[in-house]
Amino acid sequence: STFKEAGPPREAAALCLATIVTRRDVKETALVRLVHSVYTSVKQVCTVKCDSEIIFVASGLLCALATALKLGERGRSRAVAKSALEATALCFEEDKNALTRPLRKLTVKIAGRIGTSLLPPAPQTWCYARGRRTLLVPTAQDTSTNQNQFDNENEYDDKEEDDGLDESELELLEEVVERLLGGIRDLETSTRWTAAKA
Repeated sequence: STFKEAGPPREAAALCLATIVTRRDVKETALVRLVHSVYTSVKQVCTVKCDSEIIFVASGLLCALATALKLGERGRSRAVAKSALEATALCFEEDKNALTRPLRKLTVKIAGRIGTSLLPPAPQTWCYARGRRTLLVPTAQDTSTNQNQFDNENEYDDKEEDDGLDESELELLEEVVERLLGGIRDLETSTRWTAAKA
């Protein structure tokens, strides 16, 4: 019933629902049911002449799904990635429907979070590399060994690695990129900003 209201209560309810769905002791079916309810509510907004309550419910469920994809583990997000993209696809197919414009920002946010979960984590070159540390003034021998350790660590950065994505994940990633590019071309400024940040 809190999803039928606009404002902070709906966002708080979405956060609570996302926290419950992403708990480790909750089965993955809870996240699948959330994606199914998102699909049902978005379909109602796109196909039926609806009132504001249905739009608020759809917006709250989309917010809950976006938060669940942010808080949840990468494996669970990958498991529902395809169904989540299919559930939110109606918002972009119905360009003529002005009711889906407020929902597009959240669907772009969901697409960005799905894309982030599909990409493998990469070690950053700017991160602090742990090594041998001393507070004393290093001798010439210690300096040369530290330089050799630094060179060995940089060899890891220069190697090209396989990204580890299979064909279905690559297709999903292409769909995410298309969705983000569509968000950049959207009429609403908030949707364009969300797509640019993702």
